Amino acid sequence: MTAQRQLEAPDSLEEINALYYERHMTDGLPIVPPTAERVGAMLKVVDRDPQELLGTMAPRWAPCTIQKVAINAVIAGCLPEYFPVVVAAVECVLQENFNLYGVQATTNPIGPCFLVNGPIRQELQMNGGYNLFGPGNRANATIGRAVRLVLLNVGGGVPGDLDRATQGWPGKYTLCFPESEEQSPWDPYSVDRGFAKGANTITLFGIGGFTNLADLHSNTAVGVLGTFCRLIAMGGGTPSGGSPLIVICPEHAEIMARDGMSKADVKKYLFENARVKPSGFTATVAEEWLGFRNRQTQVSGSNAPEFTLDSWGTMSPAPEHIQIAVGGGAGCHSALLSPSFGGVGTIVTREIIK
Repeated sequence: MTAQRQLEAPDSLEEINALYYERHMTDGLPIVPPTAERVGAMLKVVDRDPQELLGTMAPRWAPCTIQKVAINAVIAGCLPEYFPVVVAAVECVLQENFNLYGVQATTNPIGPCFLVNGPIRQELQMNGGYNLFGPGNRANATIGRAVRLVLLNVGGGVPGDLDRATQGWPGKYTLCFPESEEQSPWDPYSVDRGFAKGANTITLFGIGGFTNLADLHSNTAVGVLGTFCRLIAMGGGTPSGGSPLIVICPEHAEIMARDGMSKADVKKYLFENARVKPSGFTATVAEEWLGFRNRQTQVSGSNAPEFTLDSWGTMSPAPEHIQIAVGGGAGCHSALLSPSFGGVGTIVTREIIK
């Protein structure tokens, strides 16, 4: 690790945390000091040159190497066995179509969200059940946090400096979870993305908000989806033209599958019904809305079709852009994870190489 500049730091844990905080090298939470031994243990897990360049990271456009990723994985509290997932996650955010410059430097609250599929979920004891979006699981928490620290320390996404988010949202600390494949009545999400069943993959979304889709009473697919539609149409984090991610809890998914609904059926129903109706709005409002949506699509470089009055207030430009995964424990609470911007071409999936 001679190519990496060493940072002289005090031995005291309190002092080194204060130093990192003063230098804006942490997300505000306490860190694990990235000693040479800890970074070396992380690097041993992958068969990659520590100086391998993964890309230049916006908005600072600094070189991002395997070693820099390892340093931030240590700081985040990752175990070495998590490192292949972290590397794949960073490779995702560096893909051009994710629009990292826009994500890092915008006033929008958007941040990276990661969905893990494959046997590696169980190997790392990731949590895809109760409280999968919340605290309590080391792998879920630290993998997402490691990417955030790379975005901060390499990409320069320091709040108030190059990160200009007006308010941000808690998901920017860390948002990483596995799909509960064993509880799903459908194929894993990774299969939707063109990978073989059983492949270890990580998928990146740009997410800026969360809406609880609670239906504790319906016992039919149409009933559950009708509740989803009402909650989404009421404005609870309704997306602005990208690819929303619906994480359906196992109980809701079982009801839908029992009633013969495929993922494609669910997407079609949501697209047609989870919308704001144009009635009651003036023609001027309609024209302004359509102009905003279409300008947004052009700016993001999306390949989405142009919005028309027929797509007024829809979740996405087309049913296939709605993304569906299954996760959570017992209870009838599903979730809408809303893309704040970025169009429909910004989802990235990579295989995790161990």
